[in-house]
This record gives sequence, structure tokens and C-alpha cells, in this order.
Amino acid sequence: IQCGRRIALAWYVTVSCLALMLSPDKEAALLFCCFGYYPVLRLALNRLRLSIIIKLVFFNAVSITFYWALINLLGVSQIMQEFDGIGVVGVMVAMIMGNATFLLLDSLLTKTQRLLSNKRK
Repeated sequence: IQCGRRIALAWYVTVSCLALMLSPDKEAALLFCCFGYYPVLRLALNRLRLSIIIKLVFFNAVSITFYWALINLLGVSQIMQEFDGIGVVGVMVAMIMGNATFLLLDSLLTKTQRLLSNKRK
């Protein structure tokens, strides 16, 4: 918000590249690459009708694409073993918890934005 969209995206790209190069946990680095631009995208999504539903569709689409890419493109087979261990119900519960956590993140970003705007006044 303070720096603008272009600088925020530049920071996102820079941190994503550094995470992929330097992080020992490549799954976490790739997860940041998939979701790290959300605070920038969030400002545009807030202007839309039904923004909560669109945000949840975004989260679920990115999550499913992320795990599909991890399993099929990068060949991380341990994830399939984890999914087999918890079953379909476990995967559904994990997705529900992920959606709840994502909504909490969105709420915290809103509160942080309000705090920052109040401090500038």
C-alpha cells in the first residue's frame, strides 16, 4: 500500500527467487511463490462483488494447482503417501482448515491496512 503495486511485485519476485535459491525447504519456497503475491492481488479483489467467494476460489485453485505440480511435475511422491495415510476425509478437513486459515489471513491483512492508514492520519 505504501510503496505501490509495481514495487510490491518487484519485492515479491525478488524474495521468491531468493527463497527458491537459498531455502533448504523447496516445498515451502514454492508455496511462497504461489501465494506470496496475494497481498497485492487482494487490493484488486476487494473492489469486486462477492470478493470473499472469489478469494476462496483463488485460494483453492492455487492450492490444488500447487499440489498437482508438486506431485506430477516435480515428482514429490511423499505427498501422495501422506494423502493416502489421511484418506479423503482427511484431505477434505485439511482443505477446510486451509480455507479458514486463508480467511483469517485476509482478515488480518484488512486490520493491518486499517492500522497503517490510521497512523498516517
